[in-house]
Amino acid sequence: MLDIGQTNRELFVNFLVDIQEKLMLSVMTLSLAMNYIDRYMSLACVSTNRLLLLGVTSLFIASKFEEVVRVPMMAFIEVTDHTCTVNEVQEMELVILKKLKFRLAPPTPVSFLQYLSCLPLEDKVVMHFAQYLSELSYQNRRFLVYKPSQVAAAALFVSLELLNPPLLATICKCKNLVVDILHYMPHDVQCCMQELQELLQKVDSSSCPAIKRKYSKEGFSYVGTLFDMTAADSPRSISSLKRGNTSTKGVPKDMRSPKVTHTPNGGAEVEL
Repeated sequence: MLDIGQTNRELFVNFLVDIQEKLMLSVMTLSLAMNYIDRYMSLACVSTNRLLLLGVTSLFIASKFEEVVRVPMMAFIEVTDHTCTVNEVQEMELVILKKLKFRLAPPTPVSFLQYLSCLPLEDKVVMHFAQYLSELSYQNRRFLVYKPSQVAAAALFVSLELLNPPLLATICKCKNLVVDILHYMPHDVQCCMQELQELLQKVDSSSCPAIKRKYSKEGFSYVGTLFDMTAADSPRSISSLKRGNTSTKGVPKDMRSPKVTHTPNGGAEVEL
């Protein structure tokens, strides 16, 4: 697989997320496009001057597969300031489809998170934060060693660990539910969880600010603003966040996760 370097990959992902936002594409479209890109780059050599063409074309193919309302090709050309032509996109589309053998419906971390929505979470902030973590993984190719289901499970466990530990404990006690739906316990994806936590700590120093900006909006419950990971904070472990060093600056009160306090008699009080 072509290794374009960490910084260049972050800039590339930032480019794709910008297109996604401008064209109002779904998170699943972006997830599919990233899958196409990584699979194609594992099968063929791609020169750096054709990398943007690969990204635009992959988004275009994914949009045709996933979007309900068709997005015309010219929209992709125009939103990227004509960095590529219609003929180039059409030719690249055919090359990608042949390389991938028209296998355009692979499992992705986002598709698994949608599947996991059947869990009794009843907390969209937790799911949005898990989705945020899974998209942060696009920035680093080391996550390609994990199965999409492992990344999804790890993202969900980290989200629960930070935002709703009592719910995580409850889910882990229901072993049949965990095995049947998640297929993993936290210890099974511990390494992936740690790497996602490291990404979260470095999010403000990344060359891909578009993901955090996207998830700092109301449509994603402002989860991008939940943790203020400044340079001074970055050396601290993720466990310090669980002790209460979370920032909800700019997040409406009704969108924040509830604070659960356990009482001596074994009950619990919820503070909104």
